[in-house]
Amino acid sequence: MQKLLLLLLLGCTTVLSAQVNLTESTLPILVIEPSDTIRDEPKVGAFMGLIDNGTGQLNRLTDAYNGYEGLIGIELRGSTSQSWPKKPYGFETRNADGSNNNVSLLGMPAENDWILYPSFFDRTLLRNVLAYRLGERLLPYAPRTRFVELVVDGDYRGVYVLMEKIKRDANRVDLAKLTPLDNDGDEVTGGYLLKVDKGVTEENSFAMTQPELPPFVFKNNFVQYVYPKPGAITTAQRDYIQTAYADFESTLAGPDFANPDTGYPALLDVESFIDFLLINEVARNLDGYRISTFFYKEKDSNGGKWHMGPVWDFNFAFGSANYCDGPRTDGWSYAFNAVCPDDYYEVPFYWERLREDDAFNRQLAERYNELRQGVLHTDSLHRYIDEQVSYLGDATARNRARWPEIDGWFPATFLGESYAEDVDFLKTWLAERLAWMDGQLEAGLIGLPGAERRFFISSNPAGQPLVITLPEPIPSTPRLVIYDALGRVRGRYALPGQGRITVPLDLEPGNYVGQLRDGDRVIGGQNFVRF
Repeated sequence: MQKLLLLLLLGCTTVLSAQVNLTESTLPILVIEPSDTIRDEPKVGAFMGLIDNGTGQLNRLTDAYNGYEGLIGIELRGSTSQSWPKKPYGFETRNADGSNNNVSLLGMPAENDWILYPSFFDRTLLRNVLAYRLGERLLPYAPRTRFVELVVDGDYRGVYVLMEKIKRDANRVDLAKLTPLDNDGDEVTGGYLLKVDKGVTEENSFAMTQPELPPFVFKNNFVQYVYPKPGAITTAQRDYIQTAYADFESTLAGPDFANPDTGYPALLDVESFIDFLLINEVARNLDGYRISTFFYKEKDSNGGKWHMGPVWDFNFAFGSANYCDGPRTDGWSYAFNAVCPDDYYEVPFYWERLREDDAFNRQLAERYNELRQGVLHTDSLHRYIDEQVSYLGDATARNRARWPEIDGWFPATFLGESYAEDVDFLKTWLAERLAWMDGQLEAGLIGLPGAERRFFISSNPAGQPLVITLPEPIPSTPRLVIYDALGRVRGRYALPGQGRITVPLDLEPGNYVGQLRDGDRVIGGQNFVRF
């Protein structure tokens, strides 16, 4: 009866959504029939059916439900995204009595909490999927994703990304379990899953400690509890994690922050911070670090260090957003505060603090250059994008017909006339972004022990030309490239010969990096200050 009623409703698809009449797809088809209007809390009961005949097979709306057939509770999710015409949803799979029903959907490990992400502003539909693919390769865990075509209450809603909700679970964020009895000793030291995000309340968060803000400056400098949940965490656990986090921040803010025994290396899982940074920087994620940022702490008996991740929310990334330098392929995302100083959601101070340490910079550069030979190779990333485009097939045209206009809802950088143009923009932007990072993170190896500087900037007062000294001849015609603290190119100059060379460069006071390049190869570099 449920199936028959659903087919009758689907016969009205052309009336409810005149642009598109979905009958079949090479993507799995997800059908939801809610018992009431879907709203932001509480979840409403609904029936869900999933049709999945396997990769490369055709799925028809008249086919039997073979991926899932049963009850769910569903609600709207997100904050500003709830105002989008193409809505984001969160749902849990349920038993008849309302209890959790842990199931595997489309091959993902069994669980009960899931998300349907609309990718409304990302007309490629690929940005989150691409970022989570990198997270899966670099970090212990990133949300698994599957494309589906969604029908809600007989209305075709387009292509969605079915993904895992971030939570503590053996197959998701694999943290030690905390119970209400774990209030002292080693048991209280972990595991905690936290985030920096929107939606701060007095119950769900605590204040950061560094840096102190002046009076009447209201910023989102809070950390939120994810696990244990705000309603489940005990007073002793709250006290412990707040103190531990304050120690973490005070260590990073202190004068001896880089000491290998007492500084950040003793507190942080540095590799996870580096990989988290690289994923957000490759994407130039405007929401990175400042919102949608998860991190966790394990028990002291399991190392007790702070780990960054999983990565989350890359809708306004990979050049999609036309604000706060979002379209640019140069500049660091962690320097967001300097680009948009009045924004309410600030990047925590410790990201720029870590970049002050030579050892961190060397490890960052070495990791980046290692990954550029594999998962971050431009050809590898472009090939993955092409594979996803091929897999999506005709579904992209249906999605575009269902949601033909996003202009006016969001300041997009580029709106192609076709899906192919939007994908080409993403691939071109990504290649240019990686090329810029190549120069920056090769420069990260310059000036450190064992590296070759090859030139010196010996006079640098503001308002005066730079004086460059090449102490030895270079068998080429090198170029000097100057970057400011945000990674923006401020000048390019040919440097023939050797000896003392004057460069007519007018720079305001600040911190800069000079690179000496032979073609695409960095052959020298120096940090310098204009005073």
